[in-house]
Amino acid sequence: MLNAVESVLNQSYDNIELVIVDDASEDKTASILDDINDSRVKVTHHIKNKHASGSRNTALKLSRGEIITYLDSDNIYDREYIECCVGAFMYLDDADAIYSAQYRHTTYDSKAFAIQYSSFNRSLLHNHNYIDMNCFAHKRHILDRITGFDESLNSHKMFYKCCR
Repeated sequence: MLNAVESVLNQSYDNIELVIVDDASEDKTASILDDINDSRVKVTHHIKNKHASGSRNTALKLSRGEIITYLDSDNIYDREYIECCVGAFMYLDDADAIYSAQYRHTTYDSKAFAIQYSSFNRSLLHNHNYIDMNCFAHKRHILDRITGFDESLNSHKMFYKCCR
């Protein structure tokens, strides 16, 4: 979890806000998160586990940024990820959402063994979500068109509903 947090706080683009949702952890996560002393970080705790969709909805309500990205606690961002997202939205000024390729590693500190990427195919999303949420970014204003993540859907279905 701290690897994920550090990967965000150490971005080359530092005008960020990091919203962390502790989804009712039963280990020492809550106290570790409460010890983070960085003005860019907001931490909140769920009393009851709400899973990925519920945690993302909580984070969306607390966030204020124009560009929204997602990172699960067992993943990390490349140091230039957010800078690349900002640049992509500047270049593609009519885009509401983007996604990127993803390096695949066996451990946090191992070399990448593969790059996972596929061209966008809306009809394929009906059958299988091939875009990992950790590589997905969108502009805040799309939240005016959707109500967030459907908490009754599993993680593979929630992305499709967002992009319809």
